[in-house]
Amino acid sequence: MYNHVEGLTVSQAFYRNADLYHDQVAQLFNPELYQFDNNGIFTWNEMKNRVEIIASGLLALGVKKQDRVGIMAANSPYWTHVDVATINCGAVLVTIYPTLSRHEVTYIVNDSQCEILFVGNQQILNAVLPALEQMPSLKKIIVICNDIDTEDERILSLQGLMILGRNNSQVQFPVYESRWKENKPADWATILYTSGTTGIGKGVILTHECFTSRVDGTFEYFNKVGHPLTNEDRVLSFLPLSHIFDRVCSQWAALSLGASIAYADSPATLINDLPHYNPTWFSCVPRLYEKIYMQFQQQLLESSAKKKLFDWALRVGQKVLDYRIDSHGRIDMRPDFNIKSKLPLGLHLQYAIA
Repeated sequence: MYNHVEGLTVSQAFYRNADLYHDQVAQLFNPELYQFDNNGIFTWNEMKNRVEIIASGLLALGVKKQDRVGIMAANSPYWTHVDVATINCGAVLVTIYPTLSRHEVTYIVNDSQCEILFVGNQQILNAVLPALEQMPSLKKIIVICNDIDTEDERILSLQGLMILGRNNSQVQFPVYESRWKENKPADWATILYTSGTTGIGKGVILTHECFTSRVDGTFEYFNKVGHPLTNEDRVLSFLPLSHIFDRVCSQWAALSLGASIAYADSPATLINDLPHYNPTWFSCVPRLYEKIYMQFQQQLLESSAKKKLFDWALRVGQKVLDYRIDSHGRIDMRPDFNIKSKLPLGLHLQYAIA
């Protein structure tokens, strides 16, 4: 059953579930992409411990309440750890797309006055380094990938930050604990920047309450239509967490439910990641639905019999669609009989949010 989070801070929502679910799986990922870290699984306890170590490291670096901490990286379990740790410290996470130009990154860092910037890997670090002197507020760059090649004292690996956190935990953990408990719903939690297609990107401020109210509203809707999500559900995260859509509808929704988050290797591997992680819901955009459809079509070209069967099923599906739409305009995607093992993706998928 979904427990409401509206009126809570995201920190309170996180710890409520961390205390409830302990050894339940919280995060799943491809261990080959992360040096086989924890064999590709973090339980709620393990995720909480990582968050607290990273937070202790940030506090040891001098992060104060409402300081700006940037992140420029692809989706990963570490992205989530950094997000939660930063916000729990009372700081503000500034999200930056890893595909942005050096000029755009410099503008965002300076405009938001970021003091620390997390970058995903050496490639992103190399793109940012030439502009370092043009970002006077930036004191430290932390590289999430531990395999970095630099002797610059302003640059630290995530592993190095965690070592700093462990070494200072006796002093910093009590500070951290008081910080997350002191967070208020009206406190700033994040700043994200508009695309800038009509001019310079503008920073948009979201509070703790913005997150929890949107999460609460989304899943209250599912409750009302008779399809509640619970801690036993699993979401697949593959849209950029730098954008608010996946961050709320996948990451923070799961953290607020006590559900698990599976991280796709990349958006390009979606077709393979769906059957591998078998999510019960995911957030998507129309272009990716088209991509799934095109993948089906490619498979059907290999067999005329399969294509004929698919075309027949599509016609039938279109005819019964009206019967699948409820009074709220929502389409029930669940089959009435067990055909999951026969489907091209073999999914347990119940909900897709577009």
